[in-house]
Amino acid sequence: AVGNSKKVYFLAADPALALRGAILVKALRKDNPKLESALFMIPHKRWDLINNYQDTFSVFDEMITFPKDRVFYSAKPKKIIAAVKAAMNIRKLTFPKDSVLLSFAHLTYEENCLVSYHPEIKKIFFIENRWYHFIYEENGKNFPEKDFIVQPGVRLFNWILVPLLGLTRIIFKQYKDGKV
Repeated sequence: AVGNSKKVYFLAADPALALRGAILVKALRKDNPKLESALFMIPHKRWDLINNYQDTFSVFDEMITFPKDRVFYSAKPKKIIAAVKAAMNIRKLTFPKDSVLLSFAHLTYEENCLVSYHPEIKKIFFIENRWYHFIYEENGKNFPEKDFIVQPGVRLFNWILVPLLGLTRIIFKQYKDGKV
């Protein structure tokens, strides 16, 4: 799917996902040794758990950390401001022709910004088969629809902030126990 692309970008929300990207870079370079790669790192405290993660991910030619903490859907003014700043930073990015984005960070706000603002880049999304099965094949039938709630912050994001920023509206529901 990457084809003859000259540069691939990986989006990872935590080191475990970035490691998968590093493995893919090594595999892709077997067929295309000149392939350039970049890692987009969504800030999160998990990155701090690895000493010298720069060495661990040195297979990437470039590591780009988004400037703000990971954006979570919230109605708090501080979080809304952070979301707007993150969107503006991501909107300013430019990509070489025929670039590919490989994302392991599905359902993140940052991924939504990349997808919405950069239609020119080819996108490949990775999702674990258990989640694919749960979401797309079963349609989440293990959990009755009545047991899901939509938090006020999500409503604010989806109905006010997302359209104002020109982002794709996503469905984001939380199971009533607050853990899923």
